[in-house]
Amino acid sequence: MQQLTKGANTAVPTGVIRPGVRFGAGSADVSAYVLGPGGKVRSDADMIFYNQPSTPDGAIALNGADFTIDLAKVAAEVERIAICVTPDQGTVADLRQVTIEAPGIVAFGQDTAGMNEAAIILGEFYRRAGEWKFRAVAQGFQGGLAPLSRHFGIDVADEPASPAPAAAPAPAPTPAPSSIDLRKQRIISLEKRDPKLISLAKTAAISLEKKSLAGATAKVVLVLDISGSMYMRYEEGEVDRLVQRILALGLNMDDDGSIEVYAFGTGAYRVGAADIDNYKTFVPDMLRKHPLEGSTHYGATVKLIREDFGAQADFGRVPVYVMFVTDGDTMDRSLTERQIRDASSEGIFWQFMGIGESGGRSSGFKFLQKLDDLKGRKVDNCDFFSTPSADSFSDSELYDKLMTEYPGWLNAAKAAGILR
Repeated sequence: MQQLTKGANTAVPTGVIRPGVRFGAGSADVSAYVLGPGGKVRSDADMIFYNQPSTPDGAIALNGADFTIDLAKVAAEVERIAICVTPDQGTVADLRQVTIEAPGIVAFGQDTAGMNEAAIILGEFYRRAGEWKFRAVAQGFQGGLAPLSRHFGIDVADEPASPAPAAAPAPAPTPAPSSIDLRKQRIISLEKRDPKLISLAKTAAISLEKKSLAGATAKVVLVLDISGSMYMRYEEGEVDRLVQRILALGLNMDDDGSIEVYAFGTGAYRVGAADIDNYKTFVPDMLRKHPLEGSTHYGATVKLIREDFGAQADFGRVPVYVMFVTDGDTMDRSLTERQIRDASSEGIFWQFMGIGESGGRSSGFKFLQKLDDLKGRKVDNCDFFSTPSADSFSDSELYDKLMTEYPGWLNAAKAAGILR
C-alpha cells in the first residue's frame, strides 16, 4: 500500500475501491463531489453526502465515512472525485488528524493542527490518460459547506448584494457564533438518541447553507389546520411527519431547539412547544385537547400570533418564521387580509402551504395566492405554494421550498428598518 504525503500522487486500479475516512478526534461529515471538465459538478446529483449517499448510476456510494467506488463504472466525462470533510463543530483543527485509506492501495493522513478552516478537501481520485490516480490534497476552505459547494459548482445562493442594509444589523447577529455553536452542539448530542430527527436536521442545514442562512437565528412557528376535512391527514400520520420535519428546521434556527405550535379551525389556539422529548406524541396529545372542528378561520390565528410574539422583548430583533398549513379556504378573508397587511411592518414571515388534490384550482388556494400577491404592504411578508400532500416533497425539496422567499424578506425587512 502506498503511503502518501501532501501533494503526492499514485496510480490506483480501475475497479472497486473502498476508501474510508477517519478522524483523530471529534466527528465530521464526509462528502464527495463528482467533477467534470473545469472542476465543476454536472448537477446537484454529483454531491454525495449523508442525505444523498450514492450517485444515480451507483458508481459511488457512501456509508457513514466509508466509500465504495467502482472506478470502471464512473461516467466517461467525470475527471475527478474530490473527497471532503466538514467538522460537526469548530474547525478542521479540532479533528487533530484526518486520514483516508483505501486498503491495500493508498493511504494519506494530514495533521490538522493550526488549520482554522471549517472544511477540507482531503484528497481526490482523478483520471489521467485513461488511468485513475489519487492525489493527497489537504486544502482547507473557510466557511464550511456553502463556499465548498460553490467552489465545485453547486447552486448555492450568493451573499446579499446590497451591503448597506444587509450589513447594518451586524450588531444583532454578533452573538450568533455562540448561538450557532449551541445549536450545533445540541444536534451532535442528540445524534445517538434520535438519528432520524438529526438526519432531517442535517438535511435542513443543507438548504439553509444554500441560501447563505447557515447559523441564522429565528423563532420557528408551525400553524396546523384542525378543520374536519383534515381528518385523513391526521389519521394517516401525514401531520405527525410534518411536525417532525419542521422541528428539524427549528433545531437549526431556533435557539431553544423547539417550535411553537398553533392550531385553527372554528377558533384559534395556542397548542404549545414541540421538541425532541414530545414530538412523537405531540399531534395525538393536541387532538385530545383540540378535536377537529367544523370550520376554518385563518385571521384569528394570525392575529393571535402577532399579539403573542409582538409582546416579547426581542421582537424586531429576532425574526419569526411561521409555517402555516391548511387544506382549504377561510371564512374570515377580510380579517386575514387586514392582519397580513398590518403584519408587513413586523418581523414575522408567513409561509403558507396549501395541501389538497385540488391544488391551485381550489378557491382556498386562490385566496392564499391572493395573500402572496397582496397590495398595500410595507414589504412582501409571505409566500405560498400548494402540494397534494405534505409528503409529496422529499425532505430536501420541502426545506428548499420553505426557504424560497424567506431570505429576500430578511433583506427587505432589514432595509425597511423592520428588523434591527
